[in-house]
Amino acid sequence: MFFIRLFSHLPWSILYCISDLLFLVSYYLIGYRKDVVLYNLALAFPEKNDAERRAIAKDFYKHLCDIIVEIVKTLTISQEDLQRRIYIENPEVLGQYLTNGQSCIVVAGHISHWEWTPAIIKLRFPQYSIMPVYKTLSNAFSDRLVLQIRSRFGVVPITKENVLREVVRRKKNGEIFCLGLVADQSPAGHEIDFKTNFFNIPTYFYTGADKLSRQTGFPVVYSEVERLARGKYVLRLQVIEPQNNHPNEIIERYAQLLETSIRKHPAHWLWSHKRWKFLNT
Repeated sequence: MFFIRLFSHLPWSILYCISDLLFLVSYYLIGYRKDVVLYNLALAFPEKNDAERRAIAKDFYKHLCDIIVEIVKTLTISQEDLQRRIYIENPEVLGQYLTNGQSCIVVAGHISHWEWTPAIIKLRFPQYSIMPVYKTLSNAFSDRLVLQIRSRFGVVPITKENVLREVVRRKKNGEIFCLGLVADQSPAGHEIDFKTNFFNIPTYFYTGADKLSRQTGFPVVYSEVERLARGKYVLRLQVIEPQNNHPNEIIERYAQLLETSIRKHPAHWLWSHKRWKFLNT
């Protein structure tokens, strides 16, 4: 942990030089999950030719390496520096609920900079608990590191297993909070129960946001982070309002919004994840 923290103290210029080196190693030498990335891109963009998809893949690796060094930098980044690098374009979307005593659910995807979203929301609304949900990592050291990074500036990460318990307890105590869910990865086990159209592919999605919203009455807000330049991002918020009140309507709308975000900047989504591993089930 000491050496990682020491690494995080390096100036941005050196960190981005390291990112450039990581890109060369991961893309050209190791080819980290390149087969998965190209397979996913072929499924999502059948209208593009091989050269176009490889160009997206190359840009994806560059972006991913930037995200890695930026996440490590989060260990020691100052509040002022973080606020210079990411800002909320329309905080009133959350503010209309929180300031009126209404807790919220924020759903996001692994696009642009998902790790900075809880911190910048917390800095904008310091009086409320911001609770991103995370999955415990099998490696104890990695889990401690990630938890420390995600706890900066008073953010309170909660494990996936404790979500319902925490929501019930805090709601009973009259607390106003914001629960964060990054819900675009492939579900597993008993959670494989709902699929919707995503890039014209029937795709399984987690349904926790929809279930929690129905159980608690909390509004659901979609979080879109867009990269403006290297190390510069903007966060935009949009309420997901059910129209027909049928089960998982919120997830269907979330999938549509996420796909729109990805199509705007396709290289900025996490293509190295095996998103369609249950394609034929």
